Amino acid sequence: MSEKEDGGAAFPDLRNEIYGTGERASYMSLRDWFAGQALAGWISDGVSYGCDMEYIAKACYEQADAMIAAREARHETNGI
Repeated sequence: MSEKEDGGAAFPDLRNEIYGTGERASYMSLRDWFAGQALAGWISDGVSYGCDMEYIAKACYEQADAMIAAREARHETNGI
């Protein structure tokens, strides 16, 4: 299984940049953040109660992957 592009850190740890420790901090990826936001949308409507949670989790990550792909395409198009 190939690794998915995770979009980098959702909330970058600036300590390394400020103090130059050279350590890579663990972080929540942008992919995880997007999936969590998609999950919040799924469960906020109350309809998902009793649904297959594995299906919902996979769907949320598929949405996150689509959001990252759209974000990258936009950056490539606009040269950002």
